[in-house]
Amino acid sequence: MELINLERILSSETKQLIDCEVSAFAAGQKYKIIHGQASLGFGYIDNRYDLLNNIIDIVSIHYNVDRGMMLAKTRKEPFVIYRQITHYLARKYTTLDLGDIGRMVGNVTHATVINSIKVVPKYLKDIYHANKIDIIEQKILLTTEI
Repeated sequence: MELINLERILSSETKQLIDCEVSAFAAGQKYKIIHGQASLGFGYIDNRYDLLNNIIDIVSIHYNVDRGMMLAKTRKEPFVIYRQITHYLARKYTTLDLGDIGRMVGNVTHATVINSIKVVPKYLKDIYHANKIDIIEQKILLTTEI
């Protein structure tokens, strides 16, 4: 993961803006930055959220389910399993904290993400889920630079 200091890229007026969205180009990719409180050390381009969004998309496409439905607060078993798998993979492949993962995947607390991380290894004992998760992981590795 490469972090780029925006102080070299942005003007002093832009650095002082709070809660504004800024677009910047780095390494040939467009990043969206939520620039808050630059004086506290914020203002770095970070692609961890892009990776989490990629994981969400891969899981939803693999299980042939609408992304919005997968992230909804429904307790229907298949959707719960899809979210748990997404939590597990997000923790494995990103450096985001559990709260950020929970907010982006189902708007749940960090405790729910911890539970998912504990539950998914039990799914891996089942050959069906183990194969599905293995295929999803291969897709993640093929489509992202980790």
